[in-house]
Amino acid sequence: KSQVLGKHTEEKEASAGRVAEFLNYSLMVKDEEYYPQTDSMLFVLSYEGSQFKKIFRDPLIRQPVSRWVKAESFVVPYDQSSLKASPRYTHIYPLEHNDLLKLQATGFYTDDAVGRASTRAVDLLNSGLKEKRDQAQGQTDSMLPEDAPHTILECHCLRDLEGFEHADDSGEKTGIALPYIVHVEYDSKKVLGVYRNWKEIDADQAKRVWFVHYPFIPGDGFYSYGNLHLAGGLAAACTAALRILLAGSLFASIPG
Repeated sequence: KSQVLGKHTEEKEASAGRVAEFLNYSLMVKDEEYYPQTDSMLFVLSYEGSQFKKIFRDPLIRQPVSRWVKAESFVVPYDQSSLKASPRYTHIYPLEHNDLLKLQATGFYTDDAVGRASTRAVDLLNSGLKEKRDQAQGQTDSMLPEDAPHTILECHCLRDLEGFEHADDSGEKTGIALPYIVHVEYDSKKVLGVYRNWKEIDADQAKRVWFVHYPFIPGDGFYSYGNLHLAGGLAAACTAALRILLAGSLFASIPG
């Protein structure tokens, strides 16, 4: 749905309708992964807590998309209040070697030679949460080393880059760091791309946020709680109470 800000006119209403119609067609028809990913994300959100969506233009299929980003693949300083205020956050995601070559061919990544990924790079995403989830689903990671995808670190950070320094009205360099998006291949530690993360016409050079945070139960830090966090404490308390009852019954029935 679209919302008209300010005075309502027929032209604005018609434009808002066209925008809403195009976005619905783009997400629900052209982007075949949007609906099932959103459905799965909302289900996982209820018991894991924080989940994220990434809205961007995919350079491979050349259209705007909205993709689910799991909490274990998105690293944010814990004491931050929002993505807009955070000076740095990183999206960690796997990328097939063939797709990396395609991105290099399109010019999205640099042409630096990047060898095959090693299993050490894939292990970066194999958190304890992933291991427990795979165990519950009866899955076993049996990937061959030569089939391992690259692990890309997409860092949204503030940098004072040489040759692109921030300057005041007089042209004097201020040393102020500006928002950039830096793509790094984890295994080789090579920088594959550096992109400006503010609108070119924006004189204030304000950071653009490409991620949406979906919290469930607000916590005392950036990440929120899910039902598993609440049930985990109750399960531990019930286990302790059961052990106390069994131990008490045992001592009460022992002769002597």
